[in-house]
Amino acid sequence: MTVLLWIDSPTMTVDGVRQEIDPGRDARPIIRDGRTLVPVRAIVEELGGGVSWDEADRRVSITLADIAIELWIGRSTASVNGVSRPVDPANPRVVPEIVNGRTMVPLRFVAESLGATVAWNQARREINLTFEQNLIQNSDKSIGLAVRQDDTAICSIYLRNPLATDIVVQAALLATQLPQGWMAEFCYGDICCFKSTEITLHGHEQKIIELSVHTRGTGEGDASLVVSSGELGDDGFNVHVTASGD
Repeated sequence: MTVLLWIDSPTMTVDGVRQEIDPGRDARPIIRDGRTLVPVRAIVEELGGGVSWDEADRRVSITLADIAIELWIGRSTASVNGVSRPVDPANPRVVPEIVNGRTMVPLRFVAESLGATVAWNQARREINLTFEQNLIQNSDKSIGLAVRQDDTAICSIYLRNPLATDIVVQAALLATQLPQGWMAEFCYGDICCFKSTEITLHGHEQKIIELSVHTRGTGEGDASLVVSSGELGDDGFNVHVTASGD
């Protein structure tokens, strides 16, 4: 997905379609201390994420798949998945602000934390945000989980259709690298599968898939979910599970 914004313009384009950045409120990107601040809700919601505001803490929270960002008005540090990070390491004066009643956040920090590539065109005063169109939205496509023996390791996979049209996704579980007696499955809603299935995703729809590995005794092994569609190609997620007696 490609988003174009312009300094002091109340509109943006999303894959070529023009729309208001902040419908009905005329909020526009601005430059403060050489950095671009924007009302970010419309961009995040186009990606399938959410934005919330805590008035007491003066905090804006942004969530997308397994990424959680927290920023505070006037503060030069933010939190990404619980880890404190500077909003702009080169310029501590760059902070979220409230402008004409709207919360404005540093665009580059938020966009790059969500996995986007950011480009600036000085002549057109244009910001180009490019988000990869992946089926799986998790920031890490390979993770490790540790559990006690005979317990179940569970992880969430965020499957999203980035297109406006419906697609059919082929989902297959690969669990050949598990110790004898271990079992893997994946579930979405009330449907659970041990091998493969088809999943229909409507335009911009997201489904959360839970991949579970049931252990027996101690050991370690891998389970992978591979997804594919004719429109978006292949994608995958792998979990390495270690079960111990400790």
